[in-house]
Amino acid sequence: MLVIGVNQWILSFILPFLSVATILTLYFTRKCDLAILLAWVAGFILGGIWEAAFFFLGSDFTSTEGCFTYENGPEFCLAPTPDWIPSWWNNLAHTFEDAGIFMIGVGLAWLILGRNKHPRFTRWHWGEFAIIWVWGVASEMAITWIQNGTQFYFIPSSANPAYYETSLFQDLFYGQPDLVIPYTVVPDAVWWIATIPFYAILLWLKRRFGGQYFRQEQVSGDQDSKATAS
Repeated sequence: MLVIGVNQWILSFILPFLSVATILTLYFTRKCDLAILLAWVAGFILGGIWEAAFFFLGSDFTSTEGCFTYENGPEFCLAPTPDWIPSWWNNLAHTFEDAGIFMIGVGLAWLILGRNKHPRFTRWHWGEFAIIWVWGVASEMAITWIQNGTQFYFIPSSANPAYYETSLFQDLFYGQPDLVIPYTVVPDAVWWIATIPFYAILLWLKRRFGGQYFRQEQVSGDQDSKATAS
């Protein structure tokens, strides 16, 4: 296994930090309004629902350590993580990342469709929804292709069946061309569904809190004072 596979656990600290730091920076520099900040929180809560479920389902559903075989194929082993990292941290880290994935989808929709054609995210728009949905599903599948069988393993079962398998990414990223890793339904299905409630919540938040920026009242007051002085 390549060094990148062994040290991939470092991303479990870098990516959550980037997710939090980015949304707070955008809000406190008035690059996004309160609705977008709260949409990040909503994405965090939605991600936390399935990440908590994955954690409490335990090792019969997913594992982050050990060696496995699939249908009598070659054995593959998950990359070790330091002992000081608690077992729940991966799920919490993924929750922060899920929030970031949702918001990147929002940003892509805003950039692709144009901010000035009409107010974005205030009514149902199939283009907005499609961009957020495609981004969420595609990014989740890419992450799973790269990390399943190296950092974690979703164990096929009757409740979470494997619906395809490939060795492409193990060959491409880790130099293990003979492996065949199964990819199961549930981790992908949550992203097929999750965009629907997220987008509905985003629309409500934009109608309720859209245009409310950090220290907006204070800034307006300062401007009024300057106008009066002039």
